[in-house]
Amino acid sequence: MVSVVRVSKFRHVFGEELQEKFEDLRPSTLSSESTLIKSNGTNIVFPWESGGAGVLAVFAMSEIGRIAPSHPFIKGHAGNILDYEFNPFNDFQLLSCGDDSTLKLWDIPEGGLTSDLTIPRVTLHGHGKKVTLLNFHPSAAFLCASASFDKSIKVWNIENGSPALEISNINDVILSLQWSPIGRSIGYTTRDKYVRVSDPRTGRNVFETLAHDGSKPSKMGWIAEDTIVTCGFSKMNDRQVSVWDLRNHSAPIKLVNVDQGSGVLYPFYDPDTKILFVAGKGDGNIRYYEVVGDNQYMYYIEAFRSNVPCRGVSFIPKRKVNTDSCEIMKAVKLTNNTIDLVSFKVPRRSETFQDDIYPDCVCGEPSMSTTEWLGGADREPKRAPIKQIENSSAHAELHIQATPQMHAQQGHKSVNEYEKELNEARALIKRQQQRIAELEAQLESKTKLE
Repeated sequence: MVSVVRVSKFRHVFGEELQEKFEDLRPSTLSSESTLIKSNGTNIVFPWESGGAGVLAVFAMSEIGRIAPSHPFIKGHAGNILDYEFNPFNDFQLLSCGDDSTLKLWDIPEGGLTSDLTIPRVTLHGHGKKVTLLNFHPSAAFLCASASFDKSIKVWNIENGSPALEISNINDVILSLQWSPIGRSIGYTTRDKYVRVSDPRTGRNVFETLAHDGSKPSKMGWIAEDTIVTCGFSKMNDRQVSVWDLRNHSAPIKLVNVDQGSGVLYPFYDPDTKILFVAGKGDGNIRYYEVVGDNQYMYYIEAFRSNVPCRGVSFIPKRKVNTDSCEIMKAVKLTNNTIDLVSFKVPRRSETFQDDIYPDCVCGEPSMSTTEWLGGADREPKRAPIKQIENSSAHAELHIQATPQMHAQQGHKSVNEYEKELNEARALIKRQQQRIAELEAQLESKTKLE
């Protein structure tokens, strides 16, 4: 019998850890439903151990190497920071959220922080409890979804600082949150083990099913506008990956039992290569599968393996990969004291540009405004040839529109709002006083040595 080898240009993709890394880091030990580390290829962000209110470390990718303990940070939230997202249309804007029930938009200087950043560009109020997850719309400028412990998802128009829409018929804590590929729907998993997809413009659930039987958290992502992927646990605590067709609620179109590991798995899908990457907190491995859509639906390719477990992992945008080395994806992996970079490459002998593995990719420009999306428009993310936009930076401008709600927040606050701002200011002063004491001690020590 003659065996048939499956033909695929991605069958031999391999992952390798790059030598350069960020070192001497102190990541926070705070647990979070997010991936903990995010990068847009220009900057990288993760929570820093501070012993007090939330602190974010934001480094330019050019700062790779040993990080000095005196490096400046973002210190603007009154409580722990639980999630953060770079604006996909501006590499120098970061949105954060946390225990203080607010969302804050930060302007990051080009080249990285030179002093502590304490005053945000915009502060968004609206959730009644801590905000745990964020996700920017893939096509519309300055539109973002947030999930909160108040069991609601809000869709924010950042330009006027107010929630434009809300999904409130949610009966449990939200564990993951992601817009669909063109931003028509929002998918999310909850603690009741279900995965749901909702149309935020109508508030209607368009898909709902029990994702995984196990009690540990499940996460979700998108493969296509009508196809989602979930990662979770079976009743026997097997880690699983399931793929669902939104037109069929009864059973997944693909179910993979991965192993009996304990770390929560996160899915990352690359539509350009049709490769699904699966990484887990506490794991050293990143598995990847090719999605082909035949009767097997997807095939296991390989796994990047490491003995160093990760605290969190995510991937940079495609326009930031190195096409000269046939790199198709790059992951950033947070460990106990480093950030490692993992490069996934297609082995090729030729040194010329391999256009067959690089279709047009998302270019970092919005394809419509928030107003257009709210009016019912749906558009694919803008794409361009990767060689035209390779290593380019996104620079969409935010134009703040004053609204009655914003004026009310600024000039007619409630007693609770004044008390909250006062506590935030006190916490900020306390952190600055601690920092002054640290610097004075360092200066005194250095003076004695000299």
